[in-house]
Amino acid sequence: SMDGDFAPLAGLAELKRRHPGLLLVVDEAHATLVCGERGGGAAEAAGVSEHVDLHIGTLSKAFGAHGGFVGCTRSVKQLLVSAARGQVYST
Repeated sequence: SMDGDFAPLAGLAELKRRHPGLLLVVDEAHATLVCGERGGGAAEAAGVSEHVDLHIGTLSKAFGAHGGFVGCTRSVKQLLVSAARGQVYST
């Protein structure tokens, strides 16, 4: 959050490990380029990046640009492009 609070990402990653099929989505809007050794966000800082299915965020915070991003696998990308096409270029 903007207050500096973090979700319990290690606990959420463990929950995902115990429950196959659970999807872990992390909104990195306020953490991208700020948290983590390489600026990879809260998931990188918590050491759980490899357990996150979707990293989402905005480019208008730390990047100072327009738009946003979704970091995901190719199969999730295909799903988003085909099922959420109306949202791809929407803000």
